[in-house]
Amino acid sequence: MQRIVRSIDVGYGQTKFIKSASAGNIVCELFPSVAPTLTGPLLQDTLLKNSDVIKVDVGGVTRVVGKDSLHFQGSLSTRILDDSYSGSDTYMALTRCALFYIGKKYIDLLVVGLPVSLFKNVEI
Repeated sequence: MQRIVRSIDVGYGQTKFIKSASAGNIVCELFPSVAPTLTGPLLQDTLLKNSDVIKVDVGGVTRVVGKDSLHFQGSLSTRILDDSYSGSDTYMALTRCALFYIGKKYIDLLVVGLPVSLFKNVEI
């Protein structure tokens, strides 16, 4: 029986993931690490339906995440670039989107990377 092994690295700039792996061939993909929030009529917008994005609910807030997510990011949006990043709602939305793109109902082993800045908090 073949095991399904995948990895996700939610970085500050890009979220990278393994889409498929078989016979030594590994297919990697990525999308921007932005998860803008949308409300009201924007959630039903035609542009949203024709873009390579998904809507992800985290904590009751709908975020648009995916390969075309930069189109939905406003000029006043901000990014979390500190040690709390891996515990943020944005990080969770990006992780869920990567799992969506992976497209597997079950994954036997999931390897997840954390920001290098968190290494200083690890005791060896």
